Parts: sequence; C-alpha cells; structure tokens
Amino acid sequence: MKLFSVSRNISLRGSGLGNELIPAAKSYLCAQATGSSLIPHSWGLNRRGYRHLFGTSLLDFIEPMLALAVSANTEITREMWINQRVENYGTLCNKIITQQPLSWATPVSTIVHSGMWGGYALIDPARDWVRETLVSSNGTEVQIKQFQTATIGASYKIGLHIRRGDFSLIKGNVQGQYNFAIPIDWYRAVLERILPLLPADTIVCAFSDSPSTPIELIPSGKARFKIWQPPCPSNDIADLINLASCDLIVCSVSSYSTMAAWLGRKPYIWLKDQLHEYNGRFSIWGNEATDGNWLQSDALTSSFENLRSPCIPALFNGFLDLRHFESILDMGYSQHRHHDPIRYGCTW
Repeated sequence: MKLFSVSRNISLRGSGLGNELIPAAKSYLCAQATGSSLIPHSWGLNRRGYRHLFGTSLLDFIEPMLALAVSANTEITREMWINQRVENYGTLCNKIITQQPLSWATPVSTIVHSGMWGGYALIDPARDWVRETLVSSNGTEVQIKQFQTATIGASYKIGLHIRRGDFSLIKGNVQGQYNFAIPIDWYRAVLERILPLLPADTIVCAFSDSPSTPIELIPSGKARFKIWQPPCPSNDIADLINLASCDLIVCSVSSYSTMAAWLGRKPYIWLKDQLHEYNGRFSIWGNEATDGNWLQSDALTSSFENLRSPCIPALFNGFLDLRHFESILDMGYSQHRHHDPIRYGCTW
C-alpha cells in the first residue's frame, strides 16, 4: 500500500509563515517516522505570496488535494494527542497507526496533519528541517549574508519584532489573547531597561511589517546604540532567520515571534500582561495550556531555575526583573522544555 503524509493549510488562502510551518513540520515528522511519502506543504494560494519565496506553483494545492480525494484518510487530531500524551509528533503518528491499522485492501492511504495544537513541543525534532527549508528559499541566503555583514561588529544583537499590518490595537484585557499590536512605547521602555547592561557595540535589529523610524525606538539618552533595519521591501523568511540569530528577541504577540525564538533557541522578552496564569505559573498559550498541562512541570522549580527560563516577562510599562536578564547574561539559560513557555512550559 502506498502511504502519503499531507498537511492542510490553516485556511483556504493560507495564513502567516509561523502558523503554516507547524502543520508542515508535523507532516515531515510523520513521513520520517512512518516511511510515508511527504507531499510538500501548499503555498500557492497563500495571500502573502509565499509561493514566490518557496518557488512553488500557483497550482501546488492540486497534489495534496488529489491525495486527499483518491485515498483513505487518517487525520491526526488534538484529541489523539491529548489521549496519548506523546511529546514527539512522529511517535504520535506511529502509535495512532499501530492502534488504528490502515486497511491494506486500500491501495493508497493518506495521513493528514492540521492545526497549531501541540505547538513547538511536538515539532522540536523538526527544527533543523524547518530551518533548512527556510534558508533554501529564494533570495534568503543573500539577505542572511547581508545581515551578517552589516552586524559583524556587534558583540550583542537585540532582535525586535514589531508586528503591525493585520494586527489591531490593544482593547481591554489581553491575558491569553493573541494577534494584537503592542505599542511602540513598550519596546522603547524594554530597551531603556536592558541597554545599560549591555556593551556599547550592541546593535538593535528592528524587524517589522510596517515601516518605523529608528528614532522611535531609541530610548532617551541611549543614542550611542545602533539601530539596524532590513532593506525595504524585505524578505519575510530572511527576516525570520535573521531575527532568530539575534542574541535576544523582544517578541510581538505572534506566531512569527514564537517561531523565531524556537528556531534560534534564544532568550526572549514577552509581554507579561498577555501571559495566562495556570497553576500559579505563566503560560503563553492561553487556555490551550490546559490541553497540554501534562507537558508542564508538576511543581514549581527553585527561584534560581526560574531565573534561567529563556522567557523574560515584561509589563506594559517595560518593567522586567533585571535579575532574570542578568542571570541569563552571566550563566546562560535553560534548554529544558519545562522552563520554556513557547514549548508548553511555564515561567514564574
């Protein structure tokens, strides 16, 4: 029997890069674990024009559509993941197929992957594949090299992701919410707190889907710090890789920012007011934390370990615990998933 692995788009016209890469990575891990043939993720109809960067056809949706139409389908669901309590998506697919054997009377069968459920905890093993897929996209390597050349003199790089575009302004309580625009004042206030602790040759690298002037970002009295921005128009994929390569990422509340922090395995600053409290600890994923609560640590860690979480929460006024930042500067940060909210961990 011929077995295929297919990822569904988040929506008919596709979604953002960070969103779409999660089901694509799920499909890859399934193909690796089950020996199925991987059908490439469809970018052709994506409204953001990603097909030009990935070099795919406008009609690239036909292959996955045909696979779904002419074969027996087994869809991997959130409920299966919750019931199985498996951290590796490939292992999850193997378990499901073992427990629900495919009919060998059917000549073709397709395993289907969709949604962002499970987040980065489930697709951790696909991190190198995601990076290679992005770096090999059209024009990306050139802009990566340009970024490396432009920032070669810096001993520390702060990457800011300032999301505007399709994001609306903040309204009401934002705890557990996604996809809203954080005011520029927050970024400036965060820089005001951390720049005095960093060397003079630090470069602030500002990535945004909306033009901003460097003077907007430089805190009062901190003009000695250099601001770098990508050329306009920029390459979304190159920006993501370059953001991920920075020493510290100041995130927007978006999957693009979380993808960069995950890809780079770098410490990151997150808006504390957005964090959802669960069992006395903070989670990025809002109410979804209750789905993956078995992935989180069973008990509070020591205060020392809390200060090694890669996630540094910062309030709307820019206040953050400088002990946390200094601890990371001095001793590095924990790579354990339980300390990383992006991978369904929690922070204090």
